Amino acid sequence: MIDCAGDEGMKDMDNMISKKWKSSMMIVVLAKLGLDHPNPEYLPFIKKLLTIEESIGMIGGKPGLAYYIVGYTQDKLIYLDPHYV
Repeated sequence: MIDCAGDEGMKDMDNMISKKWKSSMMIVVLAKLGLDHPNPEYLPFIKKLLTIEESIGMIGGKPGLAYYIVGYTQDKLIYLDPHYV
């Protein structure tokens, strides 16, 4: 388990990213990032996850409202609404 709070969590993330995997793996991260919008404290962790070369993005939202987060620019997340294709 990686605690995303603080520098220690970021070091754990760096260690996980730097390993070479011998087989396929999908890592699912379950987290509540905020009530109405993501807590700004989690942005560095989210950005770090999205920089992983193998990342397929993340999905989040609440009932009746969902977003597929595919990347970021500066401090803004880039997302798609999966309800509109």
